[in-house]
Amino acid sequence: MVTYKLFVAHGNGKYVPVKEYSEKAEGSVGAEMIGASKNEKVLAADFWWAEGDYKGHRPVIYDVEAKSAHSRALNNEIRKQLLSCDYFEEFIGVTDTGEAIIRVPKSAYVGQGCPAQGEWLFDVQSGRVQRTKPKSAPHK
Repeated sequence: MVTYKLFVAHGNGKYVPVKEYSEKAEGSVGAEMIGASKNEKVLAADFWWAEGDYKGHRPVIYDVEAKSAHSRALNNEIRKQLLSCDYFEEFIGVTDTGEAIIRVPKSAYVGQGCPAQGEWLFDVQSGRVQRTKPKSAPHK
């Protein structure tokens, strides 16, 4: 049994628990601070699990102003929209509106035909995912 806990320090410097989640787990488990949104009003952490070469993510999104946290496991919401390429996902950030930013790099397991799939937004409240628009190259 694993219990994940996220603590946040408020204005008085005291840490308070803002999210707790328990489950029966096999393999490896852990928690990682991902960071803050650009406006610093949303924090993100990952309650992850791993087995073999697979790493699963449970993004935890904390709204500093509302003092509320939400989390949801990222299952196959993104991978089911992609070719069967043994892709993996990386939880890399959070938007100002509280969506987890997930990057899907080039498949490490398939040599050709499985390019990087860019960044996706994962709404932990609804479970909805959407691909972000590719960033345009800077003008020279």
